Amino acid sequence: IEKMKRANKLAPSSRFRSWRNVTVTELKTYLAIMLTMGLCRRKNIKDYWSHGTHLMFHFMHQTMSLKRFEILSRMLHLTSRNGPPKGRPGHDPWEKIRPFLDVANAAFVRYFVPSQNLSIDESMIGMKNRCSFIKYMPNKRHARYGIKKFELVDAQSMYVVHIHCTVGRTLWRTDLAL
Repeated sequence: IEKMKRANKLAPSSRFRSWRNVTVTELKTYLAIMLTMGLCRRKNIKDYWSHGTHLMFHFMHQTMSLKRFEILSRMLHLTSRNGPPKGRPGHDPWEKIRPFLDVANAAFVRYFVPSQNLSIDESMIGMKNRCSFIKYMPNKRHARYGIKKFELVDAQSMYVVHIHCTVGRTLWRTDLAL
C-alpha cells in the first residue's frame, strides 16, 4: 500500500489512503469474528453489524467496524503468489491456501491418534464464487455448488485426520496417499 501511495496509483477516494498497520490484537479480533461467522450464519456480512436487535452481534460492533473488517478481508492473504500464472504448466490453483492445509493436516496427525476404523468422506465447501474448479452436485441438499473435498475421518470420534481437496478431475496432491 505504501508503494501504491508513493506512486500515486490510489484513487483519491480510496479507503487504502487511510491505511494503518494491523496489530496482533486486531488480527485476533478479526479471527474471532470469522469464527463467529462460521458458527452463526447470516445472509450477508453487513447483518453482523446491523442495528436490528435480532441480527447484531454486539462484540463485533464494539471491537471492529464493518469498514475495517472489509478492508482486512480484502488485504489479508495467507501467502504471496510465487508460482506460474494460470494457464501455464505447473500452475497450482491451491497455491495461496496450500501452506494452511499442510499445517492443518500435520496438526491433525500430530495431536490425535486415530482408531482402526477410518472412513473417507466426500463433501462440499459450499460457494458460488468464480472459480475454475467449482462443482455442481444436484444431489447435495445444503451445497449444490462448491469445492469438492475428501476427508479421512476417524469413524468413532468423527475427528478429521486429513483433508484432500480436488481441482477438476484430478486431486491437487497426487503424491499423497490416503
